[in-house]
Amino acid sequence: MKIGTKVKMVNCYEARKKPDKVWVTRSEPWELGDGQKVVLLEGKTGGFSVDCLEIVEEKGLKDVLVFQVCECDSVAAYSLEEALAWYKGLTGLKDDELYDYDEIKIVPFDKEVWNDEERTRLISVREIIDNEWEGTPFIVTSEI
Repeated sequence: MKIGTKVKMVNCYEARKKPDKVWVTRSEPWELGDGQKVVLLEGKTGGFSVDCLEIVEEKGLKDVLVFQVCECDSVAAYSLEEALAWYKGLTGLKDDELYDYDEIKIVPFDKEVWNDEERTRLISVREIIDNEWEGTPFIVTSEI
């Protein structure tokens, strides 16, 4: 744990009061005289036991995958489940109108697609993700 680490409180009274609150550490952990390790948290005074903190894993660009969910569209998301839920919500399609789970492939980042309808420039899936990812699923490629 280092300064700026995002954490949640667990297994303590305060965790029950604010179970979804994400705290940010404002110190490195240090050891008290009794051997307990504590850390300072933004918005809180005094040291807080690291035994009652859990690091919040934040997903980022490196965790994004692109799933070919049907014949015509691929979706960027953190997981297949997230991609399918988002895509079905967007399109209103049902499971039987999409590829079966075992048929869905991950699209390679080096795959190139046309950047525009006039087909003037090829762009890689990686470039699309790098330029367009904002933390939520979106259609990366669409072929009609």
